[in-house]
Amino acid sequence: MTKLKNRQIERFFRNKGNSKLLVTENWLVDKGGQSSFMLDWRLSPKQINEFRIKQAEMFTAKEYSESSSRMLLNNYDKTDIVCISGIVSDVVVDKDFVLKKDGSNFKQNKTRLLIDNPYIEWVVTKYGKQCVRRKLDSHIWFYVDEILHMNPKKDKLTVSIGDMMMMAGRVKEYYGRGDYGVKAIKYGLGDLVLIDSGMQVRSRVDKEKYTIVSNYPRKDDWVLKCERNLNSEAKGRISAIRYRESLYPSYKERMTINKLKVGRKFEK
Repeated sequence: MTKLKNRQIERFFRNKGNSKLLVTENWLVDKGGQSSFMLDWRLSPKQINEFRIKQAEMFTAKEYSESSSRMLLNNYDKTDIVCISGIVSDVVVDKDFVLKKDGSNFKQNKTRLLIDNPYIEWVVTKYGKQCVRRKLDSHIWFYVDEILHMNPKKDKLTVSIGDMMMMAGRVKEYYGRGDYGVKAIKYGLGDLVLIDSGMQVRSRVDKEKYTIVSNYPRKDDWVLKCERNLNSEAKGRISAIRYRESLYPSYKERMTINKLKVGRKFEK
């Protein structure tokens, strides 16, 4: 891991009243280029949540750029399981959706989560598990109706803006706007498994390793909650899911910022 070198990020936190030392000691960019807070294991849950809020503020202030076709996913078979990590930066709630009592219309729910700076962590193929650590895109969307399973070792999972999320699924094709803004075949993930969501905290023994910690006091600052079916035969299937709107700037507001910046460039 290498320490923060991006002056814009450093300036952002300094303008928020944070000391340079506080940020540079905790903000890290790994060899693949993915950047986020990597916190000290001695921090309290309250302090970890404060860093999560800082991370949320930084990522929701970033410019929102168009996604690519994610051709990297085309390298994998549709039976392979791909795990992606990234920072949760927005949620779009389908306000017109009303779940029926029997849940039969769940797949019609268009609520979706926005993940910034997604990286492929690992892939499980017929040859076994392979570590990858490659940047996938500027962002990726995950639809709530496709999150059917969660980590079988956890009974509940809560997702907040600013969290580092780990999501696994199988490669799927769909039609959308990709490279150069042209509509064509794109690649994403379906049959999703929510593995974890929280803040990265260094291992007490090995500072190069980390775990995702999520037991901090989020209060009303969350966008998704999942509960696992405790039936032993369910194998991690989700039994209940709730979501709510974000307390931070939306991706549409970030797109407006982009347009303003582009306009200023042309004016010059």
